[in-house]
Amino acid sequence: MNIIPAGSNNQDLAVNDLFHALDAKLKNKCVGYAFVISYKENFCTGNSGGFCRLQQDDHPRVMTVFEKYNCASVSKLVSSAALLLLLYKKEGVGLNSMMWEWLPSHWTMGNNIKTITFKELLTHTSGFRTSVRSYADLKKLIKDGINLNDKNDSYYNNSNYSLLRLIIPKLAGYSILSLKGLSESVIASKEPTQAETFANDYIDYCRKHIFEKLASMPDMSCTEPTLQPALFYDNEDTTKTGRHMGDQRLNAGSGGWVMTTLQMAHLFRSIHHTEKIMPAALAKRMRDEHLGYGLEEVEGVMSYFKSGGESLDGREYSSLTMGFANGVHIEMMTTSHMALKNIAWDAFKEWYH
Repeated sequence: MNIIPAGSNNQDLAVNDLFHALDAKLKNKCVGYAFVISYKENFCTGNSGGFCRLQQDDHPRVMTVFEKYNCASVSKLVSSAALLLLLYKKEGVGLNSMMWEWLPSHWTMGNNIKTITFKELLTHTSGFRTSVRSYADLKKLIKDGINLNDKNDSYYNNSNYSLLRLIIPKLAGYSILSLKGLSESVIASKEPTQAETFANDYIDYCRKHIFEKLASMPDMSCTEPTLQPALFYDNEDTTKTGRHMGDQRLNAGSGGWVMTTLQMAHLFRSIHHTEKIMPAALAKRMRDEHLGYGLEEVEGVMSYFKSGGESLDGREYSSLTMGFANGVHIEMMTTSHMALKNIAWDAFKEWYH
């Protein structure tokens, strides 16, 4: 599919022109890159360049749209969709319900924690100012509480979505052993097992209710391949060995899901241009109410996006999913750091008329 009615007043535009604009902004600018362009529910085209493993690492290979990477904060879309599906189906609880009741029952609820709604987690207006991911750090975050004045402004924070790793299994009715009323020593001995149970049940729910709805995405994981995984690099010093994130199950929720660029595109198409995963009205709420997305207007066309990135010992990578109101969307992955949101915007502006 090349010619699409995606211009102003529905005039036809050539996808190949957007392809060339994107490719020019990525080629030779990073160690490796891949992107996919889609129109509504249809795959249009994609490309890749550079490397996902360099010569200093065993089994060097070129980058492709089939390479699996931890997609970083693009994972927030998975957690947001999973929570919305649960709230849509569950009686007596909704976006404006308080989230604290679905946290581990033995945790201490600090000041004003009981004022935070599910929607405030999804929109980063919860009041949390410390960004954490692990079970132990989340427990401390909740005990420390929040300042109500901090809820006045949006403050992007991984903690909001890391908590969904614990909330989603409890909302979904998974059987998780309660530690309430036990001695501190017993709790300390059992919390690592509980943390792993929450993580595995979160992954199980997302697999069954999101990924298994899509034939090309079975057995999705928060663990990167252990055999010759795709790596990411320091863009300023490409002689360094590559790194990878490994097993991120115990930190999942705000990040962690491992996908190819093609799979990111398929997931986005399926959420927003089909009803394979959720009703269209629910997908529209995700976009319109910033539930997992940032929103910006580009050349009179609204975009909704989630960008992500991770850094490990100076090695960085970037990910992006960005949709536009005209039905075009772009997914990108680079094996070293780039400002992908700006690249996608700039390419779109060059193309759109």
